Amino acid sequence: MLNHAREGRGEPLLLLHGIASHWQMWSPVLDRLAPSRDVPVVDLPAFGRSAALGREPNLGALADTVT
Repeated sequence: MLNHAREGRGEPLLLLHGIASHWQMWSPVLDRLAPSRDVPVVDLPAFGRSAALGREPNLGALADTVT
């Protein structure tokens, strides 16, 4: 399970953080995006409050988990 938050309404815009970060890095822009976009933000596996993948980390496994 990925730690996440979701704000706003409208067309979805998924925001993903970089390495060694967490979803809260997007806090400065969430208020600007939320009036017109549905903005889900997640802690990627093994970052923030999300658990590790539990399998070999690779791009496919990461994409599957976020989806």
